[in-house]
Amino acid sequence: MTPTPSAPLATLEAVLERIIYANDETGYTVARVATRGGGSDLLTVVGSLLGAQPGESLRLEGVWKAHPQYGRQFEGECVLDIGTRAGRHRTGCRDKHRPVGRAQSTR
Repeated sequence: MTPTPSAPLATLEAVLERIIYANDETGYTVARVATRGGGSDLLTVVGSLLGAQPGESLRLEGVWKAHPQYGRQFEGECVLDIGTRAGRHRTGCRDKHRPVGRAQSTR
C-alpha cells in the first residue's frame, strides 16, 4: 500500500486510543485513533508512529487508503507532532514519502 508520488497528502489530528499491532524492529504500527468531531467511531492508522503511546495526541501526514480486507485506513507517511503529558515533541519530515524512524527523530 505505497502511495504514488502524485497522491495528495492529508493531515490527520487525532488521539491515539489503542495500539493493535506494533513491530519494534521496523516501527510499523496499526492503531486506532479518535478525532475531534468524529463521534464514537475510531479510525485505523498504519505506519511508523515513533513509539507513541495511548492517550497522546498525534498530527500525521499521509494518505487515505482502502485496504481490501480491513477497509478504510490512514497510512501515515510521517509524524509531524506528538503531544504528550510532558509537552510536545516535534519530529519533522525529511522526505514527504518516507516515514521518519525513531533514530532520525532524535537527531
